[in-house]
Amino acid sequence: MLLEKFFGTAGEVTFYKSGRSALSAVFEALALEQAGSQVLVPDYICNVVPRAISRAGLHPVPYHTTKAFEPDMTDLLGKLADPSVTAVLLASVFGSQNTSQPVIDRIRQARAQILVVLDDCQNLVLNRSVPLDVRTVFVFSFNQKTLAGAMGGGILWLANGLDLHRPKPEWARDFRLECAVALVFFRQACLRTRTWLRRFLGTQCYPPPTLEYSSAAGRIHYDMSPQRIARVSLVRALVRMKAAAQTESQRKRNYEALRAFLQQTGAGELIPTAVADSTPLVPVRLLRPEFSTRLPWKGPYALDRDPYKTLQPNLVCFKNDGLDSFSDLVN
Repeated sequence: MLLEKFFGTAGEVTFYKSGRSALSAVFEALALEQAGSQVLVPDYICNVVPRAISRAGLHPVPYHTTKAFEPDMTDLLGKLADPSVTAVLLASVFGSQNTSQPVIDRIRQARAQILVVLDDCQNLVLNRSVPLDVRTVFVFSFNQKTLAGAMGGGILWLANGLDLHRPKPEWARDFRLECAVALVFFRQACLRTRTWLRRFLGTQCYPPPTLEYSSAAGRIHYDMSPQRIARVSLVRALVRMKAAAQTESQRKRNYEALRAFLQQTGAGELIPTAVADSTPLVPVRLLRPEFSTRLPWKGPYALDRDPYKTLQPNLVCFKNDGLDSFSDLVN
């Protein structure tokens, strides 16, 4: 189902406990090829991405991105000329579409054998064709991103490319993961029930957005270690895949309600991206802080080197998971 509905290409699929776990597996494999080398990453991205690179003993080097979260190709290609760079990570965040064939082609023209990592953890969309070759790997996630899952993610790759291996069973650790993810699923169900009840009673109030930063340590389901997916995660993902078209339709309705709400209240400005109407995280420049608890906002990404700083202090993202309806935003 995954290959047919979402990837449109052949390849090996290996499931991991999370997107960050899958990224760690990719960079650990790269480190075996090119220890201590550099990896180009977007300057504005979740801190777990550079963390996964550093964890493998590699060095993340940021390249500039535009106001629409697309690569500044001049800066990227200039940095790609450095022979110590062995990989480039492209990420489609907030509805941007950066993991496309034209972008990859420009990179390949500059460095034919560079490893290209396509981070589509926010962009697992229906009916697309993933541009895949032996030096391209595709990383995806199920954790409340395009699919409203309970953790989980994976890698799509060609077997004769990067020397990736499926994570080995570790029975005690895998059992701990199953229990942790089952608690995540239970907590999600409780929070959703509470949200529905509060909205029904007209008392729903969301927590104000704060800087997004993950220490990537502690709880087993949030750490960076490569580990196979929990059964709960995989089952939940398969269930949500069957409803992917309905989820996308609901997201588009929510987007229109959000757009009308922002126009009516002046609370913020939508930041246009390629598929802003169907992304699970809609970027908004918040102009009136008094509206910070009216909607489910995700705060700006903090820097990995400093959890109290961000490159986008006024950026928030509307959490559009496609499960809730926000048709009542506009009176």
